[in-house]
Amino acid sequence: MENVTNEALFEKLAEVQAMLTAQGKYAGLDENSVQLWDLQDIADYCKISYRQAQCITAAPYFPKAVFMPSQRDPSKPSDKPRWFAGEVVRYAKRRQIS
Repeated sequence: MENVTNEALFEKLAEVQAMLTAQGKYAGLDENSVQLWDLQDIADYCKISYRQAQCITAAPYFPKAVFMPSQRDPSKPSDKPRWFAGEVVRYAKRRQIS
C-alpha cells in the first residue's frame, strides 16, 4: 500500500475542486443567460486561447460587445468590452465551437 502524504492529498483535492468549479461555472447556461463575460470567460467556455477569443469576437457575426460606464467617468464607456453569455452560447452552438 502506498503512503499518501497530507501535501499530496491536498494537491489532489485542489485539482478536484478546480475541475468542479470549472464545470459549475458554465452549468445551466443557455441562450437566455444574461451574465456578462469578458474575453477570458469566452476563451474558457469555448476551450480556446485568449488570442483566439480576440479573433472570434472580431468576427462580423459575433454578438456585439457591451461597454459598461467607466468607474472614473460614468459618462464615458469602459474600455473593457463584455458580452452577454446567452448570446455567446447561441453563437457557439450555431458555429459548433464548444
